Amino acid sequence: MPAAPMRFAPPVLLIASEGSFRTVPSERWICCAIAADVMPSHADACGRAQFAGHALSALSNCTNRTIAPIMRRFFRIATLGVCIGLCSGIGPATANGLVIGFVITPVSPAMTELADAYSKKHPGTTIKILAAGSKTIIDNLNRDLSDDFVVFSQQWLGLTTRLSEPQRLLSTRTVIILAPGAQSKIKTAADLAAPGIRLGDGTPGTGTEAQMNTTLDRLGAKFGGDFVTKAKANVVLVRAQTVQLTDALKNGQIDATIAYPPDADNAGLDSIDPGDASLIVTEIGAVVKGSSNAATVKDFFAFVRSPQGMTILKRHRLDP
Repeated sequence: MPAAPMRFAPPVLLIASEGSFRTVPSERWICCAIAADVMPSHADACGRAQFAGHALSALSNCTNRTIAPIMRRFFRIATLGVCIGLCSGIGPATANGLVIGFVITPVSPAMTELADAYSKKHPGTTIKILAAGSKTIIDNLNRDLSDDFVVFSQQWLGLTTRLSEPQRLLSTRTVIILAPGAQSKIKTAADLAAPGIRLGDGTPGTGTEAQMNTTLDRLGAKFGGDFVTKAKANVVLVRAQTVQLTDALKNGQIDATIAYPPDADNAGLDSIDPGDASLIVTEIGAVVKGSSNAATVKDFFAFVRSPQGMTILKRHRLDP
């Protein structure tokens, strides 16, 4: 006699299918551990890691190896719907439906404002923006997650084959972000190498580290001598994410770090423009291969480049 199908304890699940949210009886679905490769990143992006932990615990009794590929994709979409629905409280998406975009953290406020403006022009279309670092976005793409589009730094493009028609959307440039009260110690970029200055840097191998190193190297070429050596000797804190460094600035743990204007603005901190030593970074947008919303994504990208879109970008100190 075949074993009885596994059942969830809750009577109803929230399922995202074909761009709309709906509820279905839980006994119709076999639990699947495929959630393990989507929930943590999306849950972290919307600040509900605790929910992700509970969800993964409930789904830990089975394996994705037993599920056909088409069902794996379904469960990824379903699980993402659960996280987005519970984390963000978005209502039913109709007509063109729900479009998911994963963008790098510094541009997420601008992209969220752009997505809201686009949705107002296209009733029935909801564009949901999730934020992470470029490396995390690449890792999620290579794990076959089902987002519709991404926006991330161009230098990471060669690390995945899951994107189609990548295009330049915007650019940004590095600035020196200062802790409250640090303006008296750091008046120009040259002061980064002064004795007693406390700098924050990125974890090795991250984009946070790359933006710091490249900018310091360019400043070194400008100031000469042992500027870079002295500046790097001032690093007292290393973190993987820029937001962790801006938090450290606000908490008085460090005096300065190097990041992007939106990072400073989002944290309410002042910044110094290093001039021609600034690292200019191009952010590209691309459709994820297999997305059923490719046409909507392309239309959204065109909106980003429209006069209204460029106005929004400039308000966030991003270059169209």
